[in-house]
Amino acid sequence: DATGSTFAIIDHMVANVANGEMDKYVEFYERVFGFKLTRHFDIRTKRSALMSKVMTAQHSYIQLPINEPSTKNSQIQEFLDANRGPGIQHMALLTKSIIPTIDDLRRRGVEFLYVPDEYYEAAPQRVGQIAEPFDELHRLRILVDRDGPDGYLLQLFTRAIFPEPTLFFEVIQRHGNARGFGEGNFRALFEAIEREQMKRGTL
Repeated sequence: DATGSTFAIIDHMVANVANGEMDKYVEFYERVFGFKLTRHFDIRTKRSALMSKVMTAQHSYIQLPINEPSTKNSQIQEFLDANRGPGIQHMALLTKSIIPTIDDLRRRGVEFLYVPDEYYEAAPQRVGQIAEPFDELHRLRILVDRDGPDGYLLQLFTRAIFPEPTLFFEVIQRHGNARGFGEGNFRALFEAIEREQMKRGTL
């Protein structure tokens, strides 16, 4: 809109399923929709863990990561308990200019997950040269990740939009040939969600 929060499309959605059920959903999307398994992640911190498989449509950019908890205190298990079963964990909205978008959303009162200062100390060396000023990314707590030699992405995640720890949103901007999900930011995101869990007393 005219104030700065503009979104082009839904970039991707992420689903959470119960432990031991991921392969069933992978097979379903392969058989029914012709999706292909394109990526696999195993994400761990000192407190909890999850597994993720990314399903991608063959003839479009539609991508659906599917998460499964690896530990009983995982954020994924907390979601499943609060949601009373599997469902969409978050929806990513693609923007062409994330800095004014996040600036505008923050002014409107949208609450985002906190990213600590330490993240930005290492970001320039980890990511290399990008178009956006790192001090602006730091000010707005935007995450950045290199994706291939010619691409990178910028992203930030809202807090859960309901009192229960269920659905939240992601704002994402892609540069060059970036098609990933910010794998270099997974630990930062995971730890940010764990801080929310600790506030609720569930971790």
